[in-house]
Amino acid sequence: MDVNPSTSFNKLLYYKLVALWVVFESMLGGIIHGFKLPISGLIVGSLSIFCIVLIAYYIPQKNAILKATLIVVSFKLMLSPHTPPTAYIAVFFQGLLGALLLKNRKQYAIACVLFSILVLIESALQGILILVIVYGNNFIQAINMGMSKLFNSTKQYSLYIAEVYILIHIVIGLIVGWIATQIPKRLNRLKMDNTYIINNSLDGTKNVSPSKKKWTIPNVSIFSIWILLFVLYIQSEYGIGKPILPTHISLYILIRSILIVVLWYFVLAPLAIKILKRYVMTREHKWKKDVEIVFTVLPSIKNILHKSWAMSGTSKGWKRWRLYSKIILINIFYSNE
Repeated sequence: MDVNPSTSFNKLLYYKLVALWVVFESMLGGIIHGFKLPISGLIVGSLSIFCIVLIAYYIPQKNAILKATLIVVSFKLMLSPHTPPTAYIAVFFQGLLGALLLKNRKQYAIACVLFSILVLIESALQGILILVIVYGNNFIQAINMGMSKLFNSTKQYSLYIAEVYILIHIVIGLIVGWIATQIPKRLNRLKMDNTYIINNSLDGTKNVSPSKKKWTIPNVSIFSIWILLFVLYIQSEYGIGKPILPTHISLYILIRSILIVVLWYFVLAPLAIKILKRYVMTREHKWKKDVEIVFTVLPSIKNILHKSWAMSGTSKGWKRWRLYSKIILINIFYSNE
């Protein structure tokens, strides 16, 4: 199959890339959000960047990214109903930003890198904002106070931590963006290799079903901070060693955060999801056929990801990941199944 971007609209390729984005966001993202890993935005965001960049490069038709975004959101609502609303905000941000920055072929490499960096910066800022909302300004002051006593310094440690956190996302965004710009060149060097073609003769409805809605625990980082605050409260209250935080500060932050998290998980988040579902359902008829096609493609994409990893087992370390991505690209771009 010709993978030159000047070729006519390739529907199969489009649906494969959208299905790949769905797997990363709805299935992998659902698993990561289920465990509430603090780096979920970094992992899922980076994988989503590759999908959006490939859609923009090979399917340059108007609104291709926006339609793909709405399809991904539809599947995310169906397959990962326990995903927090903030994850949907990230998906919409990625889709809108991708449609805006990647529509022009001029300075395309720079646009990809800029897009990647901005997506991951949004993820970092979203994480920081959530912590500030949940714990308040007293939490920032508590970090500075505690670190100052530990290191005998008056530096603004909370600011340094935030800056390092954002810097990590920027660096990874730069790397991901650069790798994304190299994929078309790599595809042009790849040749059809039947040894890597995976049999995808699967039932279109197999292994793809809506997840049952379930209650999930708050973020691991939130629980960790709760435990730390409780320990600091006990230490201060009972005079165990030199108190790091005054009793009233640790207790205030702990109670405030518990109240906000309970309000979020049991009131605000369900309400936001309900509004989003209603919005998507009122417009879903416009891309209903596309959703159905992606639904039939999903099992083959999952099969490709699973079997590609097994086939790449002949290599180790970084070489295995390179071979893994090569097998995935060959089956998405060169296989007609």
